[in-house]
Amino acid sequence: MKTLAMIGFDRLREMHATMDLVMAVWQPNGPWLLVTFGQPSTTDGDIHACYPFAILKTTGAVYGIHDGEVDDEPLLTV
Repeated sequence: MKTLAMIGFDRLREMHATMDLVMAVWQPNGPWLLVTFGQPSTTDGDIHACYPFAILKTTGAVYGIHDGEVDDEPLLTV
């Protein structure tokens, strides 16, 4: 059985299927699964731009992160 956090991750991954997973951090003592997706460069294969997200482990809700802060409203809910 998948956790809500993993269901949220799967849905986020589906939304960004053309991007690469750059980082995933499960906060052992915190509420978030932090993930960053990267848009590959069209010229050299490196990551061109990164997009960070926070998934609330207890609900699976996915939030954007801007200027290092988690947004107030979720982008999607489970």
